[in-house]
Amino acid sequence: MLKVYETVNFRNWFSGTKDLSVRIRLARRLERARLGNLGDIKKLSQYLFEMREFFGKG
Repeated sequence: MLKVYETVNFRNWFSGTKDLSVRIRLARRLERARLGNLGDIKKLSQYLFEMREFFGKG
């Protein structure tokens, strides 16, 4: 199991997101990451990764 750190800024943004489908989708994505399935990520530095999630027509 991996450790996923969430910043205060992220938590504030996440809790303020009004679109319920977006909140559910992101909560599921974070749970999968905690279980080891990182999905689409980009390495930013040795210990820092960006999880990418695409919405809309892209």
